[in-house]
Amino acid sequence: MYYCCFEFEKAKNDFDIVLSKFKSDKTSYNIAYRGYAMLYALTNNNLAISYCTKSIKKSPKFFYGYILRVFCYLIKGDFKNALYDFGMAYKLKPTSAEAIAFYAVALSISDKNKINESRELIEKAFDYDKNYIMLYACRARISLEMLKVSDEKYSDSILADFRILHDSNKITNELTPHEFLFGGYVWYIEYLLYIGDDNALKFAYELFSQAREKFHNIGIISYYLGKYYDLKHNEKASNREYKKAEELGYIT
Repeated sequence: MYYCCFEFEKAKNDFDIVLSKFKSDKTSYNIAYRGYAMLYALTNNNLAISYCTKSIKKSPKFFYGYILRVFCYLIKGDFKNALYDFGMAYKLKPTSAEAIAFYAVALSISDKNKINESRELIEKAFDYDKNYIMLYACRARISLEMLKVSDEKYSDSILADFRILHDSNKITNELTPHEFLFGGYVWYIEYLLYIGDDNALKFAYELFSQAREKFHNIGIISYYLGKYYDLKHNEKASNREYKKAEELGYIT
């Protein structure tokens, strides 16, 4: 609860208690280490990955250990390992809308020849759980890859999916912070930067400001801010942001 309210220090205290009192219990162990990983995914990515790995080693079939480690890899730009973990999560829960959707996103980014397969998978995810709000963000992200292949710039369907996501109060009530990071900001910003006109860049900068206020020192935000400054022809600012992204562990 504290984590979803962005009260990370209180959340850490609760996870400390769980681990100290129930360390011999496998379920509690996994809850605690998954919790630690969720906390550090946004501040110390490598540490978060190590916690996920501990949880997976303890319970190799622990679905959420893979799902969370995926987000850690995405935050640092490691798509190869993200795709592997998405695949593992998908194998463990082939009817999970969450697993299907993010596996489809990773597949579309890593292999342009499988974009159509990714699109089929995301629609399949809607069949399993149409109420999972992140499905709209995932579908929009896959549509962006389809747009790149077609060399077109605009897509009403992408905007429609992002509007559903942002106009719904579910985005703040139901999404975890790391889901919010991608669904609420990063993927929308990617689309706006892809469009690249003045209006899109203006809106992208507004989203950057919101993201920086909510998420401090996240490498992926600095990376895309660097791309923004590239489009604005501000070499000094772009180099500064790329350097910061690298210092924060993002693979540029």
